[in-house]
Amino acid sequence: MDAVNWLLNFVQFAFQYKIDEENYGFERWNFAEKTIASNYSDCDDRAFLFAQLVRRLLDMPVVLILYSNIHLATAVRFDNPNTRGDYITINGQRYLICDPTFIGARLGMAMPDLRHIPVQYFRINPYTR
Repeated sequence: MDAVNWLLNFVQFAFQYKIDEENYGFERWNFAEKTIASNYSDCDDRAFLFAQLVRRLLDMPVVLILYSNIHLATAVRFDNPNTRGDYITINGQRYLICDPTFIGARLGMAMPDLRHIPVQYFRINPYTR
C-alpha cells in the first residue's frame, strides 16, 4: 500500500495539470514515455503513466477506469482483504480506485463528484490479471 501511495503521490505532483485543448489545441492521449518528457499532463496522461508504473515496478493488476467519458483514472487490485476505500468489482475481485489527478488523494479515494457515476474499465494489456 505504501508503494502504491508513493507512486500515486509522485504522479499527482510531478507535472502541472493542463487540459489537452490548452496544451495542444486538441484531445491527445499520451503514453507514459511522452508524459514523462512533458511539462504538462491531464487525467488520461496521468492514468496511463500511473498504470504503467504500478504494472512494471510493483507487478500489480491495474485497470483504467472511465467515468462516463468525462474522466480517466485507475484502479489497483490488492490481495490484502484489509485494504479499504472506494473500489470497483471486476470478476468478483476488488480494485481500489487510485486517481492520479485527484491531488492529495491516497489509494481508495475517488473524486467525491464521481463516486456514483457509472464506470467502464479497460485492461491495459493481455497480461493484466
